[in-house]
Amino acid sequence: MRTISWLFLVALAAAGCSSSPAASTTAADAAADAPVSDAPVSDAPAADTGLADTDAALAGDVAADAAGFVCPGGAAQPWPETAAADPSRSKFAMSMFHFNVEYVIGGLECSDALGTHLFMDAPINQGWGDAKVEDYIVDQTFRPLLEMYDKHPTWGVNFELQGRMIEIIAERHPGTLALLQKLAWRGQVELVSFHANDQLFLAFPREDLHRSIARTKAIFAKACLPLSGVVFDQEGQAGEGRQQVLLQEGYTIGVFPKNLFKYVHKNAEQGGFWPLYSSEGGDLIVGPGSIDPASGVQVAWNFFDDGELRAVGTTSAGPKNPYFAPSAPTDPARVAEFEADLAATEKQGFYMARVSDYVRHLKVLGVQSKPAPPLLDGTWQAPSTKSIHRWLGGSGVLDAFYRSENDDGVRTGNVRARHLALVVSQMAEATVGQLGVDPAKADALWQQVWRAQVSDTSGVNPWYCETTFGMDTNAKVIAGAQALLDGVALKAPAWDTATQAPWPGGNATELPIDATILGGIVVPKALGEVAPPFDVTVTALQRPAQVRWEAVSVQRYRLHVEIGPAECGGAKCPGESRLVALQVPRLSDTLEYSPGLLDGELRSYPLSAFSFAQDEAWLPLGNGLLGLGPAGVGVNWYLIKHTATSHLSVRVAPASPSYTFQDETLPETAQRHWVFELIRGTPADALAAAKGLCVTPVVALHAP
Repeated sequence: MRTISWLFLVALAAAGCSSSPAASTTAADAAADAPVSDAPVSDAPAADTGLADTDAALAGDVAADAAGFVCPGGAAQPWPETAAADPSRSKFAMSMFHFNVEYVIGGLECSDALGTHLFMDAPINQGWGDAKVEDYIVDQTFRPLLEMYDKHPTWGVNFELQGRMIEIIAERHPGTLALLQKLAWRGQVELVSFHANDQLFLAFPREDLHRSIARTKAIFAKACLPLSGVVFDQEGQAGEGRQQVLLQEGYTIGVFPKNLFKYVHKNAEQGGFWPLYSSEGGDLIVGPGSIDPASGVQVAWNFFDDGELRAVGTTSAGPKNPYFAPSAPTDPARVAEFEADLAATEKQGFYMARVSDYVRHLKVLGVQSKPAPPLLDGTWQAPSTKSIHRWLGGSGVLDAFYRSENDDGVRTGNVRARHLALVVSQMAEATVGQLGVDPAKADALWQQVWRAQVSDTSGVNPWYCETTFGMDTNAKVIAGAQALLDGVALKAPAWDTATQAPWPGGNATELPIDATILGGIVVPKALGEVAPPFDVTVTALQRPAQVRWEAVSVQRYRLHVEIGPAECGGAKCPGESRLVALQVPRLSDTLEYSPGLLDGELRSYPLSAFSFAQDEAWLPLGNGLLGLGPAGVGVNWYLIKHTATSHLSVRVAPASPSYTFQDETLPETAQRHWVFELIRGTPADALAAAKGLCVTPVVALHAP
């Protein structure tokens, strides 16, 4: 790997290796956007990290609390409300700390067949594998804040973190767990958690997130921690589907990041956001933006950022983060600085509230909610990361030097892995053991699927070990699933995840002659090549590319885009050789698509309903479905990307006559075979096809 100086690495600490939505002090709303990156978790033991042992420093009161602590209840406890809302309050101060114990998935050092790799080639990172970075996050960035809040019982705060971080705290940091239980059950620390791992959940079917949430609830119950009804999440992912799922799962309040709100409604903060919106039938607030004074309330956000940044030292470029863990221990002066900031805010008459307290007070004060405008899928640093594009095709700062990203490879691998994990789970659940599939092994597969789906395996700035962690974990899931299915494969060649039964049935061991396998799933065989129903444009600089159209039926076509390896000789290739793109015509000024997690819905909005801050939006298309426009009386053209062969975000731009799928991270030696389905029909036709291709497909048990 190419060497970059340590000075450049430190300068990059704030600029490109974290996941910030805004600044981390009282000036948060005014701060410039700064793209960041997080990571996954390790099953490796942490006994040799040298960090978990310092948890013993939590003695005295916490030790006494732990010794006499009796869990107040079981799973999914209602959040403890310490006092009724006070209608005399109108000034609220809140902090949202977003923690991700998977910030550097794979660690700062990893080994593979090519040898040992160190982040930025820096010797200081030797020995900093997954477990050591995880323990660093808990011990040096999380616990110091708990200790500070423990001194101020009237200060409410929100800590957002994934279920996996609670597992690590419970397993390796008992003192920290005792302190967390103390602060949570006295109604001070509000624990926000919406996923077991920090998955890029908007890019995958709803089923994956429901299973992840179920595990999260079980983790909280086992650790005896109450789970808040508030939802904020990894990379600030939000949209109409996220809001619908959180309400279905029993959560009550969605927090929508202000930068994403302004990404699609650029003037939304002029005069301030309204304190409370309604969306999908539930409550939604915007953070950390300014508030419309006509509401009669004032809001100060003391912190709305990566929690790992607050308790550690800074450089001229800003706070350090876990990519620089060896040189970023707790800085007591920065904790004291934040403590003084909170004290000053309280002296100004602000109630130090949790988000749930704030919303309760709004309702007691009679603040009426307003309907939210159309809100597209995206992430909290929408402008600087082109919303979700940085994770589904966009390259980051590090990639320009190291060329280690492979977004499409990671994410299509995620899809193939989750398809097989779903098959294994269905066999375990639907056949009640008749096929001999162990439910525990099925659950273990899902835990690996979620780890591979974490955001940092493809962005904001993943380094080599994070990308390879995603690719390797996908491969392990696929191999593990197929090993579990060896005996089943003798009975049927494929499994229909929609019907949860072998397909096509009986003891057939071969696919019917009218079926074929694409991306590991079974699809109808094409009737033959045809002339293009309309023109598309492929960009593949210094690479061979071919476009081929087939007819599947009278109303259905299949588009193949085959892209070969770069013709310039690997390491000698210019960066532009990694950019490949497909443009398809936009036939209407109406955006019709399935928002993330709304696998069975199409939503339609005129583009005039938005005022894009950058004259574009990038959407994940978790079920692959996008409407192109009219195709005749009562029917439209619909495009479906086979997410197992191509999983890139799509660019929507009012000024462009095309929709664009673009990958800036294709390795020079790699090739791609993208497959898209084109449907001429009704919304119901399109949704049925998307479901069969991307959500609950027929999966080949041993695909080539």
